[in-house]
Amino acid sequence: MSCKTGAGGQALALIVLLAVAPACQSIKHDSKQERIIKSQLRIITNYLNAGMPAQSHQELRSALAKHPNNQDFLRLMGVTQLALNNPTKAILYLEKVQDLKPSIVHGLNLSSAYIAANQYADAKKLLLELLEHADDYQYKERLYHNLALIHERSRKWRTAEKYYLKALSENPSYYLSLLKLGILYQKHHRYKKAVKYLKRAQNFCRKCYEPVDHLAATYTQIKRPDLAIKELTTYSRLTGLEYQERQSAIARLKQLRR
Repeated sequence: MSCKTGAGGQALALIVLLAVAPACQSIKHDSKQERIIKSQLRIITNYLNAGMPAQSHQELRSALAKHPNNQDFLRLMGVTQLALNNPTKAILYLEKVQDLKPSIVHGLNLSSAYIAANQYADAKKLLLELLEHADDYQYKERLYHNLALIHERSRKWRTAEKYYLKALSENPSYYLSLLKLGILYQKHHRYKKAVKYLKRAQNFCRKCYEPVDHLAATYTQIKRPDLAIKELTTYSRLTGLEYQERQSAIARLKQLRR
């Protein structure tokens, strides 16, 4: 999924993997049926990546009526419910996936649903269990990131900082942790570090508005509106920006120039 904010502002705070399996384990071998299911999975994933969860939901309701235990459809329905800001329903689907085939990927998605539903104890317990079996998992930063989110939402700032840094020790280019850590430092008036991590987030996602927005806010807080204006002006002139993101930058510039 995109690194931009979505799902009612939740996408930055959640890690949702859309990894469609090459084979569909829940059906008998039937090449025609497999081709149909793989086509459906591509359509659904494209809808989600395009920010169209309502269309994804419509496709999945039909698909699950025919294949109620298909792990890919169940997982994507969980992702879709998260995108529709319905974490309680997402948990039902993602718990079923994890019961059918326990894995770090499925558990990570489930932890994201728990976090969205404010079930922090369940999310923390699951993530710590996953970490015990994650020696060979290539994306351990995602587990640490979700642990950081739990502690940040629980107002345990130091522990949140520790886990964001652990995520970045696993993957220094991990955009979500760079961004969230920068925002955390900004909120707690640690402006030098805020600028450092927001700049790094910006470098890894040049067209994302969130790091620019928070950089501008940080510069404004330290009485450097000139730097805020410079950041927003440079960003607003980038080619290939989405309309809404460019308009957000222009609107912020107008506020600063008043």
